[in-house]
Amino acid sequence: MVYKKLAPEILPELKKQANKTGKKSARLHQTLTSDVGHLKLREHLASIVTLMKVSEDKDSFFEKVNLNHPDFNENYHIDFDE
Repeated sequence: MVYKKLAPEILPELKKQANKTGKKSARLHQTLTSDVGHLKLREHLASIVTLMKVSEDKDSFFEKVNLNHPDFNENYHIDFDE
C-alpha cells in the first residue's frame, strides 16, 4: 500500500537497490534519497494515516486510499453522477 502508490516503478527499484546491500531483511526506506525520497515518503505516510483516522472501517479505508492514491499503472472510473 505504501511504496506501490508512492511513485511509478518505485517498488521494483527499491527492491533492486536493497538487494545490492546483501542483507536478507533490507528496509526499503533506507534506499530512498534523503533530500527527496524521505520527504515524499513522510508526506505519503501522513496522508495514509489521515485516511485511516477518518475511515469508519477497513473497507472504507481501502476505498479512500484507492481514490486518493491510485496505483500508477491502473485506471479507475469516477462516477460524476453521484
